[in-house]
Amino acid sequence: MFGFIKMIENFLRKLRTNKRAWFSTIFLVSITGIGLSLYLLITLTDAIAEEVYQSQAREHRLKLRNFEQIKEGELKRIAVLLSSNSTWIAAVKSHDVALIDSLKQPFYTLLEGKKSPPIEISFYTAGTPRESLRSTINSSFQSKNDIFGIEVLHDGVFYVYLMPILEEGEVIGVVEIKESIYAIKENFNRLGKTYLFILDGKMLSSIAVQFRDGVYEEISQDFFINKNIYDSTEMMYAGILNESAIRTFNNGGYLLEKEFYLTGTPVRDSTGVVIGLVIFGENANEEGGFVGMSNKMSQQVIMVALGLIVSLLLFMF
Repeated sequence: MFGFIKMIENFLRKLRTNKRAWFSTIFLVSITGIGLSLYLLITLTDAIAEEVYQSQAREHRLKLRNFEQIKEGELKRIAVLLSSNSTWIAAVKSHDVALIDSLKQPFYTLLEGKKSPPIEISFYTAGTPRESLRSTINSSFQSKNDIFGIEVLHDGVFYVYLMPILEEGEVIGVVEIKESIYAIKENFNRLGKTYLFILDGKMLSSIAVQFRDGVYEEISQDFFINKNIYDSTEMMYAGILNESAIRTFNNGGYLLEKEFYLTGTPVRDSTGVVIGLVIFGENANEEGGFVGMSNKMSQQVIMVALGLIVSLLLFMF
């Protein structure tokens, strides 16, 4: 070990006697050190940026769950209000469909201007033939439990809250409160985020012809979007959703381009069947946005590293 140290000392002593070799060696060692530091800094910055993007993807999914829980609470409150109304209960017990329908109007008037897209109210009495009812409604009758979830119905895709009306432990009817799935879009738009719901093609036949023809546009193989809901920028995002991007979103990943950041998550209905995808997006150039901040951080790291190299060159020459 001592001999090795002496060898190094002799080598350095000889270098000092040859100033050209000495400075060249120092320069090469310094450049190598700075290059290695630059590589490590950029690698670390990229790793941090990757974690930021993955974290944002998780945060968007969490926001969606939170908004859906809020939506469930809103629809439940309306269902509770209706199911506790004695006039409603009497009409349900007597299977008076005409009276039930007439009693909806005061509630629609109360909600008018407060909900967009509008909330819809339906009642199903115990006398309704079970074979004519959806499986979720029959399940609410049989289980005597509330059911909340997304359903693809003849007139579109909705958040649906079902509440059985009980009298002496028996179900005398079920109240249904539904609101368009696009109601959640407003929550994300208020945060400056893009929200897109794309429907799996296998579910399109569940929507009646008059509610799908001229409304749903194919954007990728087996996926469709309601073009009447979104503006040109949002439709531009939809236009880049190829099979590869959809596969990435299904796996919890994200898509980052110069102008935008997109991520997504599968959407399941009340029975657990995947009916489509929700896509979340953000303009990469938005002031104060996380994409811009991440890019700015990367640029600053590179500028600092380049500044060190320039300083070294000035020092050497």
